[in-house]
Amino acid sequence: MADDGDFDDGGGDMGMDDDIDDDEFNEDDQDPDGDQNAQTDKQQLQGDDRMEIFNEDDANAAQAALRTDPSKRTTTPYMTKYERARVLGTRALQIAMCAPLMVEPDGETDPLQIAMRELKEKKIPMIIRRYLPDGSYEDWSTRALQIAMCAPLMVEPDGETDPLQIAMRELKEKKIPMIIRRYLPDGSYEDWSIDELILTD
Repeated sequence: MADDGDFDDGGGDMGMDDDIDDDEFNEDDQDPDGDQNAQTDKQQLQGDDRMEIFNEDDANAAQAALRTDPSKRTTTPYMTKYERARVLGTRALQIAMCAPLMVEPDGETDPLQIAMRELKEKKIPMIIRRYLPDGSYEDWSTRALQIAMCAPLMVEPDGETDPLQIAMRELKEKKIPMIIRRYLPDGSYEDWSIDELILTD
């Protein structure tokens, strides 16, 4: 059995140099791209915002030199679903904070429902600013934009923006270009166009 006094494994202070300055070990030095990667991740999380909403009076004051002339605008004259959501959310918040209403509420108290009516009647006093890749932008009044529709309409919307209401008008006027296929017990079927069928209540 070895004498404790003579035993020395040589490992008492191995690798633990008291003279090492804490400043010599910098965590960032272990990943020279750390800051850049973190910045990239932050940008990816934030996304690239290409659109803003302004009140009409506020939109006319900022960066006028970068504004595209209305006669030279190239983006679609239809309001996208994302723009519609931003406009309705912003306007509903304004209404909830007692902003003047642009339509008669007729007993309605839900700010979002009132905002939807204002949008339908094209009375929301807001500007949608669409930023372009070259740094310029186009300003579109919510009154000038049409609500985006994916399919061609069979009737004149006359200001209506609710797809269900438009479809009901198309059905009433028998202008929906569809076929109803009715299957019979023997496996055969009959095709009926919408305009051939009599509507019942």
